[in-house]
Amino acid sequence: MSDNANTDTGTENQAQRGQTKKTAEELHEAFEAAGVDGLLEVDAKGRCTVRRIDGKKITTVYGPKAGNTFLRALEGAVSMGPYLSA
Repeated sequence: MSDNANTDTGTENQAQRGQTKKTAEELHEAFEAAGVDGLLEVDAKGRCTVRRIDGKKITTVYGPKAGNTFLRALEGAVSMGPYLSA
């Protein structure tokens, strides 16, 4: 058996695999830091929806998307923002 085989059942040598789930606080923090004009809703499963409120009209701008997908899209939108026109 090779030295690379992981036969240990303990967690001390286990590497983190995959994405970590972002908390609602982390998602709201990133949204606020991005300076997006809108309202972020995070449901119990961590899915994000961005809504725009104009008077009594509420429009869904983006979502619902998983938190990590939302953060990637938010980072992309902020990076592209200066190059886009409304």
